[in-house]
Parts: sequence; structure tokens; C-alpha cells
Amino acid sequence: MYLALLKIRQHYVLLICLLFWLSAESLASSCCKEGETQEDPIDCLSYYVCCSGVFVHKTCGSGNYWNSKVESCQPNNGQCCPGAGECTENELHVDPQDCAAYYLCVMGQFVRQKCASGAYFDTTIKACVVDTEGFSRKKSFNKKCAKMTYNRKLNYGYHLLIAMALVIGALADDCCQSGDTKADEDDCTKYYACCTGQFVHKSCPSGEYWNSQSASCETDNGQCVPCTCTEGETQSDPEDCTKYLICKNGEFVSASCDSGDYWNSQSGKCEKDNGQCIPCTCTEGETQTDSTDCTKYLICKNGAFVSASCDSGDYWNSQSGKCEKDNGQCIPCTCTEGETQTDSTDCTKYLICKNGAFVSASCDSGDYWNSQSGKCEKDNGQCVPQTCTEGETKANPTDCTKYQVCKDGAFVSASCDSGDYWNSQSGKCEKDNGQCVPTTCTDGEIEVNPADCAGYFECVDGTMVRRKCASQTYFDTNLKACVIDTDGVCIPKVCDPECCDVPNDWIGPVDKNCSAFIHCLYGHLILQTCPNNLQFNNLTKECDYPDVVKCDDGSPPPSGPTAGPSGTYCESGGRCVGQRDGTMFAVDNSGGYIVCQCECEINFTCSPGLVFNEQIRSCDWPAKR
Repeated sequence: MYLALLKIRQHYVLLICLLFWLSAESLASSCCKEGETQEDPIDCLSYYVCCSGVFVHKTCGSGNYWNSKVESCQPNNGQCCPGAGECTENELHVDPQDCAAYYLCVMGQFVRQKCASGAYFDTTIKACVVDTEGFSRKKSFNKKCAKMTYNRKLNYGYHLLIAMALVIGALADDCCQSGDTKADEDDCTKYYACCTGQFVHKSCPSGEYWNSQSASCETDNGQCVPCTCTEGETQSDPEDCTKYLICKNGEFVSASCDSGDYWNSQSGKCEKDNGQCIPCTCTEGETQTDSTDCTKYLICKNGAFVSASCDSGDYWNSQSGKCEKDNGQCIPCTCTEGETQTDSTDCTKYLICKNGAFVSASCDSGDYWNSQSGKCEKDNGQCVPQTCTEGETKANPTDCTKYQVCKDGAFVSASCDSGDYWNSQSGKCEKDNGQCVPTTCTDGEIEVNPADCAGYFECVDGTMVRRKCASQTYFDTNLKACVIDTDGVCIPKVCDPECCDVPNDWIGPVDKNCSAFIHCLYGHLILQTCPNNLQFNNLTKECDYPDVVKCDDGSPPPSGPTAGPSGTYCESGGRCVGQRDGTMFAVDNSGGYIVCQCECEINFTCSPGLVFNEQIRSCDWPAKR
């Protein structure tokens, strides 16, 4: 049968010539010229070539696409990728192999459509029309066949051409000549070679690919790479958070977000950068000490430092740069989160444990810290602020055999030796020769304290005991009771506006100035500035690092060779070399102290009258140091 078909094939030219004789005009427009080409409207990697008068579908080799301008396969440098083609909605194209079919563009892709039975696709008006001449019965016409103007007088020649074209179409499906090759569109390491008029599937040797330009197998140096992504698909750029990768022509290429934006891998789009994008600041695998926890360290991953923990029982040795057995070198947290303690320097404040260390906190106005209940309570005279100098003395107004001496900022009662009395003029106990006549009182009796308008005396067990009215109140001598001081009887009204309605020794922030704070003393405002580029922390009421406070007043951060960590001015004096961050030292007897940060000294100053106590790592009274 095959030999019979070949024989028919050898004589098909003579039959075509006979048909030309029957109808030269009709045949001249019905067949394509040998070697003539057409583009494939739905696949830019394929084309049609005229073989034995009929268009046959061909595919360019791997790495090539069909260039309709030069009518040949050219290297594919991104001009074409399978699945990435686009077309205009409702755009129409002829089906070169079926004159009763056409291609319609739907949502950017060509979809093959079929005319109704008894109709064919007219390329002139680009629509299906009723087939009165029998076009739709021929499935292998090229586009010229669809344009034929038939002569009704030569219908017998047309029907003979139909029969001949069916035979030729069957042969042309595998039409090839000795030496013809074509690429395997599914595998760039394989190809087809013509053998006795038919294409036979073959494979390149290992490590080689099929080069359709040279029509031979060549060493694969990366040319055989299929499309690895879908057009428009995106991925994060692992090296730069201001960029991303987008699929174009089958491979990922780099693209940048707008200035001030970063790539959000979760939403898959560029968004405003509010600190989420941190550029690479370290080398992969680089380590640093964790200043907050000696059992942890920081390691560089993807250009940024992340926290890592040593094994149980180990600590991070910053000198060797590795985790080692902890033989007491690492001091863990000294308190439990939320634990409280009394502030020995101020009864209106207390200490609370945060991140393993005690920090200062204040009670609300009018309250004091009750160390027994462990909470802030209403101050009914229990809290007496500093009103005297350490060691200062004065007479006891209710008992001449006693006197008062200042301890820790407040007067406490002390007694003279038996037979002595307190001489207020000499300011010491002397022998009593009748100068002192002790008095007694009735329990519950109340008397005015002439030295303190906000205080009074109450008789307890036959002895007058000093009492103190609550904050913002005074002792009314007529009512013999504490009342709210609305008229400035006891509280001086000559005060700065910021300090008139706040308690004594109040500390607060300054609007639009992150490094300054207000200190109110006896109604007078004292404006103070944090040292060394630190900022005021309104939670702890202390100066702190800018990256902890997170305050922005519009002023630029410090820069240059003297700008240390977190934008803090850093100046090394030698005491912090080799010390952990957070280590604290007293500064001579000036009352100040330093905190180590990156082996540099950050200076701090205690409140007036206080000095730094290295044992409790806090400001304290000089007598307690």
C-alpha cells in the first residue's frame, strides 16, 4: 500500500498539470508554492511550510522562534515563550489547514472555532458563510484555496481537484526529503530526521542539545533551558528587599519598587516602607553579642542580624565568638517580670521588674507606695517628702526632753539622756535644771503644728505624734481637720504654669523636644536636657537610648565619626573596654555614673543630693553608699 501511495505521489504533478489545463484560473489560486511559509497564529514557536502544494505544520528547534518578517526560525531571546502570547479580544485568524475553521481571540489567547455544518470561513469578510460550492468538504486547503472564485462551468474540474488534494494531503502530513530535520518541541535534547520520506524520532548524545540553526547536536552550555515560570509571576528578591523578581518570556528578571517602598512577600506587591525593609548590614554567618541576654547571640541571616540561643548551661563568649560552658560568667535576670520593690529614695515611686532588671515607676498624684501591701495607695500623711538636710536638728514641740533629727530627708524623733533636755538655742541636749516641764495629752487630741501648715499633732498613748495631711490639702486650724487647699493657704500659688497643678518633684516630657524634660521643684520649672544625645523616656522618667524611646521631633539623628550606637554620641575613655553593654560605673564623687555601650562611656547624672551606688546599680543617698 505504501509503495502504491509513493507511486501516486510521483505522478501527482502530472495530475495537477491536467487540472491546470481544465481550469487555469481556478488552479492558479488553489495551491501554494513549494517552500512558501506562513506564521502559526496561535504558536510563535511554529509555522506552516508549503510541501507538495499543501501547508504542513512545522516547529522551530529548541531555543528558536518563527520570525514572520524574515520568514525563518531565529534565536529566541525573549521574543516568544509558550503560553505567554497575547492577542486582541475578538481578533480572528484563518486556520491554514481547515477552510471550515478559524481562530478567535478570547481573554488574550487564540481558541479554535468551527463553522457550522455546510459553511466555510470567508477570509475576505472574516465570517462563516453558507458553502454553496463545497469548500467545507475540503479540510486541507490553504488560505488561498478559501479565496477561490469558482466557475460554475468548471465544477467537474473542482471535484477532481478535491479528490486529488485529499490524496496529496494524506501524503503531505509526513512530507519530508532526505536530510530534512526538525526539533522535538517537547524535548530540546531530541529531534526528528527524515528517513524514506518520513520523520523518525532521534536523541542527541548525553550532554548535548539539538541546535535547529545548525541542524545538529551540540554541547549544551545552558542553551537547553525550558520556560521555568508563568508570565507575570512574581517572587521575592533574596538579596534586596526593595526589589522583586517577575517572570518575563519564561524566566525571572529583576524589578525595583518605587523610592520609599519595599516588596511585601506576603501581599505580593510593593508597599510603603515603614521600617520593614532593612538593607543588608552584615555578612552571612557573622555574629555579635546580644546585649540583653548573655545566653544568646546575634547571627547574620539574609543581610540582617537575628537572635539565636546557646545550648542549656552555655553562654556566649564575645571574645572567642562562640557558645561555651557557663561557669558563672553569665549573670541571668535578677528579678521576675512584674516583680516590685520599694524605692528607698522616694515614697511616691516604686521599682518594677522589666526584662530582668528593676526600673523606676511612679504612683498617681496623691498616692504613695505601700511596701506592706505592695501597691500604690492614697497618701494620708504616710509619705513625707524630703524637707531637711541629713543630720539637721530641731526642737520637738510636744516634748522638751526630745528633739528631731533629719534622716533620709525627713525629721525623726530622738530622746535626750535621762535628766537632760533639748536646748533649742544651743541645738543640743543639756542638763535639765528646771528648764523643761514635760506635758501630757489625751488620746485623740489634735493640735496645730506651727512649723507645717500641712501637718498637725495627734495624741497617741499620752504623747503627741506628728501627722501629715494628704497631698494638695492643708490643716484647717478652725476645723482641726485636713481640707483641700483650693485657696492657696498652704500650697504657694506663686509658681510656673507647668508646675502649679502637679506634685512636687514632678518630672515630665517637653513637647516637640525629645531630648529635654521638665522637673518641677516647689512650683518652679527646671528645664533639663538629656546628655550625650539621649532622649527622655516618659515611662521610666529617665534619659534613654533613642531606639528605645522612639521619639521623633524632626531633628536629624547625629552622624559622623562620633555618632555611636542608636545615634548616641560615643566617646571611649577606657573603662568600658572589654565590658558588656549595660555595665555601670560611678564617676568619682560627682554623683554621676556611666553606662557602657559598645565599649564606650555614656554619662548620666543623679538627681541633686544623690550619688551612684554600684551595689544596687542606682542613685542613692550618700549615707547608704
